[in-house]
Amino acid sequence: MNRRTILCLCLLVLTLMAVASCGQDATNDQTKLGNLNMTKDNQSGPTRIWVTVTPPTASLPAVGAYDSRVATTWFDLYLDLVQTTPGFTPPVASRAFGYAGVTLYEAVVPGMPGYQSLAGQLNELPPLPQPRAGETYHWPTVANSALARITSYLFANTS
Repeated sequence: MNRRTILCLCLLVLTLMAVASCGQDATNDQTKLGNLNMTKDNQSGPTRIWVTVTPPTASLPAVGAYDSRVATTWFDLYLDLVQTTPGFTPPVASRAFGYAGVTLYEAVVPGMPGYQSLAGQLNELPPLPQPRAGETYHWPTVANSALARITSYLFANTS
């Protein structure tokens, strides 16, 4: 596989993980922490822990109801990382910003009525998983999770 295919697959996996990790999953031990649920799953393989937001109301607002603080904070961090990470030439840095932007958009687009996924419009980006019907999502948490995951892949050699 070429590098572009690998990066597209990473983006797909990251988006899937971001969307899937933000839904309420009530398997095994669940401890309520205010408005958070901590779910521990150790039935198969290594122990995995999910922290999900439990809203006090039946549904949460669309993405546009939240401010952009999560996204701008992550992209401010990206500015620092591209300046201090070895090997981040301008083309590499531009690519990192592009992947982060697409990851953020794809993670929150289900919460933006009237917008559509970039799947099928970007080269080698297949249809992405959709949120579970009936689940509620806290979009800043979704954005934070998606950007944290893609950052760990794009800046893996940062100390």
